[in-house]
Amino acid sequence: MSLTCAEWLATHEIAGYATDTWGTEVIPNETPDVFQPLHCVAIVNMGMLVGEIFTLEALADDCAADGVYEFLFVAPPLPITGAVGLPDQPASDQVESPAVAGQPAYDVRRERAAMFSSRAVTRGIEVSVQSSYVPEQSEPDQQQWFFAYRVRIHNGGDETVQLLTRHWVITDANGKIEEVRGPGVVGKQPTLEPGEAFEYTSACPLGTLVRDDARHLPDAGARR
Repeated sequence: MSLTCAEWLATHEIAGYATDTWGTEVIPNETPDVFQPLHCVAIVNMGMLVGEIFTLEALADDCAADGVYEFLFVAPPLPITGAVGLPDQPASDQVESPAVAGQPAYDVRRERAAMFSSRAVTRGIEVSVQSSYVPEQSEPDQQQWFFAYRVRIHNGGDETVQLLTRHWVITDANGKIEEVRGPGVVGKQPTLEPGEAFEYTSACPLGTLVRDDARHLPDAGARR
């Protein structure tokens, strides 16, 4: 695509575009002093969504087969806190085929479930949770979906703290709320000096594939 396409994209109120090439722009670039100028204009100034290296054959074949060319398309980023420029994970509800070369087949609901993450900071203590759907241990026919999750607790404060108890508040997509309380986590009550972190993994079954909310509220006792 040429830099001159920017005006056409703006006047036609295009929200995003994608190509099967690695850069979407004409090579060599039309501006010798600026690399990929359409990227600069479309992304920075227009807020445009840009997709590259897409393989759309399976999606095109499916659309042609049933005559339906309208569908939901999502591209959630990888759930890595603080990262910039992460590759996304595109998926369409029209076909269960990968939209990007090299990606395994998946559907939108499973992709959304696999990308869930949350983060909270209380008095300098940061708790981040990243979860993933585990299909091989799930039983959809029994309304049981199994999730593994990884929790990281980081002491960003000025005092030494110790995790004494845990309090999980889990709300599934049906609005059902479950609370879990107990001493420590995975049988431990870690002590964290300023700047230190503790990570652990666990798992739980849920009654829906997609959770609405999950909060981890550890009780930490500060010691000088």
